[in-house]
Amino acid sequence: MIEVTTCPCCHQYPEDVHHIFWECDVISRVWLLTGLAITGPSRDPHTRLSWLHAALSQEVLIVPILLWEMWKARNNILFHRQVLYPQTIVAKAQALLTASTSAFGGSDDVAPRLERWVTCILATGDQISLHTDGSCHGNQRRADFGGLLRDSNGRWLRGYFGNIGETNILQAELLGILQGLQIAWDMHVSNVVCISDSLHALNLIQHPPPV
Repeated sequence: MIEVTTCPCCHQYPEDVHHIFWECDVISRVWLLTGLAITGPSRDPHTRLSWLHAALSQEVLIVPILLWEMWKARNNILFHRQVLYPQTIVAKAQALLTASTSAFGGSDDVAPRLERWVTCILATGDQISLHTDGSCHGNQRRADFGGLLRDSNGRWLRGYFGNIGETNILQAELLGILQGLQIAWDMHVSNVVCISDSLHALNLIQHPPPV
């Protein structure tokens, strides 16, 4: 027997892939709010992939990001009982699009970074290693940070990133370290080896100035 579930967003029709992303009345409002003149694919499963390829070929990067945010919103309804607001989905998609463009789009006013090998320092025993980095972009000094945590076998445990608006590179580096240490603390791990390419940030942590 095949179980038919009702759409958790509109609570009216059976849920399937096509309904989740295009036919649901709630999701339809998301597409309207974007202002994109895009017609969804037909119900033929073979057309969905070609539809997505066509959108990407037109450099409409917001489309896969919207699909991702729709899927997350649907799961938040099921597992966290959150209310779905179309405006929130669009706002989150636009924020992710801005961050993605900033990170991967490139800019003429950013000096190219010198690529170099960085030694991967592994934790030992019950330690975990925290690899973190911060960066600033362009004349507006838009800053981001990110990092990852690994166990002593080099296995990935957690990853994170964040955007902190206008600031300097040192603050971005320090906030990246702080966020990583907070995640380790939430994991009930206090034995952490921190790896950062910012000697200034590490010196401030190891030898804080007098208050």
